[in-house]
Amino acid sequence: MKLWLFLIGIVGSGLVMAEPVINTKTQHYEFSAKSRKQIWQHIRRAGENVELNNGTRHGVPVAWTAYDLQLQYRLSAALYQCRLYSYKPILNVTVTLPHWKNKWEADPVLAENWDNYVRMVAQHESVHKKYAIQMAHELDKRLSEIGIMKSCREVKEKVEKIRSQVFAENKANNKWFDAKERVYQQKLRWF
Repeated sequence: MKLWLFLIGIVGSGLVMAEPVINTKTQHYEFSAKSRKQIWQHIRRAGENVELNNGTRHGVPVAWTAYDLQLQYRLSAALYQCRLYSYKPILNVTVTLPHWKNKWEADPVLAENWDNYVRMVAQHESVHKKYAIQMAHELDKRLSEIGIMKSCREVKEKVEKIRSQVFAENKANNKWFDAKERVYQQKLRWF
């Protein structure tokens, strides 16, 4: 009975809802090194031109998370009214991590320290990925709340306002997380 009422509510509202499409992948930039100094030289080169989604640049980006959130939507117009008929957020997230190809040739202590460091970096990037996925779901949720408006221009403006707000909130979340991590990491000694 509850399922039937739920289906009536969806059909009755006329809004065609779909879960966000979320595509994630992890890629690696590879390098060969035999010392700590060589590792950092390769990392600096790899991250020279990396600009993050929030427009900031890290001093030396070791890894990064890039995302692209697109929105496809259709409107339905009638006499003196318009509504969002269907929409689909599409999120593509790519996490880029370093891969030390010839780690087995280096000092075992350096290699072990590197593994611990990269594990921590991967965990850090997984939080950025989580924020991007939350952003797509938040956009989906807020779009579902748009009702009937007087004109399609109003609906489009509302969609863009929501999209801008969700992007701004995501940017703030990522900046807050990076700032918090920077404070924590100042007390650590890297590999």
